[in-house]
Amino acid sequence: EVAALASAFTYEERRSGPGGLTVRYPSDRLRRRFLRLQGLHLSLVADEADARLAVTRAPDAGFMSIAHAWAAGGDLSDVLANEQITAGDFVRTAKQLIDLLRQLGLLAPVPATATAARQAAEAVFRDLVAASTLVDIDPGPDPDPDVDPDPESGPGIDADADTGANDIGADDG
Repeated sequence: EVAALASAFTYEERRSGPGGLTVRYPSDRLRRRFLRLQGLHLSLVADEADARLAVTRAPDAGFMSIAHAWAAGGDLSDVLANEQITAGDFVRTAKQLIDLLRQLGLLAPVPATATAARQAAEAVFRDLVAASTLVDIDPGPDPDPDVDPDPESGPGIDADADTGANDIGADDG
């Protein structure tokens, strides 16, 4: 249930107008919790407006049933069978959800909440979501085009210079 409720903070419908995910609550308990969350959001937005601050976007229940089914161990084809979401959007949203759950696992002041958040993050991080992380490796910054990677081809580092850098392990004397 933690993954489902937390997904209301990470999921944001990408389409405008009809055709988005149908809101299905995995349980009446989660529906009630989401409605309380919406009430807190309305209070927050009123305070933000009074203070002339940018208002916080509303929580979105569109991913709750998907997050709940996936965290419970559901098969991807079953979880997405009747949903209007691509596998790529599912993985992107699941990764954002994992990030939030891990943060809650580190920062929640109530130990039981922190434990539940960590367990939920582990439950969501599996199969396609976990595999996509393995191929989502950042290659790092592009090499500087002004630096020649081959020191013997021109100006730059002199590989034969006696700087002492090549004396690693040499007898100090």
